[in-house]
Amino acid sequence: MDLLCIIILNFGGFFGEEDGNSAEANLSAIGGGVRAGYQWIFGSGFTLDINLRASYKTFTYKYDNAADEEFYGNDLKASGVLLTRSFGLGYAF
Repeated sequence: MDLLCIIILNFGGFFGEEDGNSAEANLSAIGGGVRAGYQWIFGSGFTLDINLRASYKTFTYKYDNAADEEFYGNDLKASGVLLTRSFGLGYAF
């Protein structure tokens, strides 16, 4: 069984325009997660992987003025826990 801890850093920005008014903001995101899984390697060389992952990500927005913050407001808030699973087939040489 393997255990992996991941830290993810994302930085970026966006630009929007409505009715001739422009808005600009920068965003940063930080998150991390833990993944655990198991891999079987069969005598024929085929492999089977299953994994479970729990991760958390939080976003921070910085607007260029208060009007932009009011315009975009709560529509851009997205932070929280995400649970995922994966399944893989492969071949070991």
